Amino acid sequence: MINNFNKHFKKISFREINGWDDDNHIEAYEALKKGIIFQYNNFPKSKKLHILLNKISNTENPKHFFEKNYIPFKSFNWDNKESLFTGYYEPHLKSSRVRSDEYYIPLYSMPKNLIKCENNEKKYNKISGYTHLLKIDKKFIIPPTREMINNYNLEETKVLAWLKDPIEAYFMHIQGSGKLIFTDGSSERFTYAAKNGFPYTSIGKVLVSLGYIDEEEISMNTIKSWLKNNPNKINDILNRNKSYIFFKQIVSENNNYHTIGQTGIELSSKRSLAIDLSIYDINTPIWLETKIPSQKIDSVEKFQRLMIGQDTGSAIKGFIRGDIFFGSGHKAGQIAGNMKEKGNIIIFLLKDEIRSYG
Repeated sequence: MINNFNKHFKKISFREINGWDDDNHIEAYEALKKGIIFQYNNFPKSKKLHILLNKISNTENPKHFFEKNYIPFKSFNWDNKESLFTGYYEPHLKSSRVRSDEYYIPLYSMPKNLIKCENNEKKYNKISGYTHLLKIDKKFIIPPTREMINNYNLEETKVLAWLKDPIEAYFMHIQGSGKLIFTDGSSERFTYAAKNGFPYTSIGKVLVSLGYIDEEEISMNTIKSWLKNNPNKINDILNRNKSYIFFKQIVSENNNYHTIGQTGIELSSKRSLAIDLSIYDINTPIWLETKIPSQKIDSVEKFQRLMIGQDTGSAIKGFIRGDIFFGSGHKAGQIAGNMKEKGNIIIFLLKDEIRSYG
């Protein structure tokens, strides 16, 4: 259910969606189908989910499927809040299976003594406000910050790989996944497993507040460029974000599968959208109208297409806020790194659930 739905959206027809007839509905349909199947197999099963799985598994016309089963609702501006759409991707990083002078940055698995908090203050020693705690000697304590983790080895924690570039290692944490290319020529994919329990702090906002980068120029690429040009300040800036991500290896017979997001769903390039899951349901179809960086230098192009809300992130908060998954590798990273645009959305709600909103 979408919180405060009636205050933020108004019903429209499919004819009112600019570019609807020109979109590749098969791509959106396949992304949604993949997400629904995963949701059905891994999340609590509901009557609505069972009905949707049956409908999406027996459709020959993807465009007709959306028009028959959904009603579009367009968002409108409220409280003068601005929209923001950014981009993310799966980075490819050089790595090693053993530590060396060149490869010295650990990629940690989730600590065995990292416990996810529950709403039980007695059980967790009356410590609240954290998503995770460490259990040491039968006591629950606040987990270490990013700075502490970087300065000390974590107990009961496996190192999955060793990375060489502290900036790229940090942004793998931000992206939530990555493909590692090892020195022996092999490659493996890793994705989000857990976080340490501290809220996310944007280092972009930190750099703006310190006067290092103008707010209008902030993007992933400008942040990376500033850090590379100021190596003596890297640790201080990165440690301002106390949040830290732990990873797990993605095991598959075929290593050429899609990237997996924080929800566990395989992501589809330019179809999967990271959204605020405290507002939207997973796998919500969302028509996005914005602009994205063009392959031409210093230019943008119109972006109008049906996205599927299949992922999330600590920085993704709000109704008209999203992170577009642009794919895997360097080219995708260049586009994602420059993506920072306003836009608007049209959400698709199942006809069967409209009644619940009154």
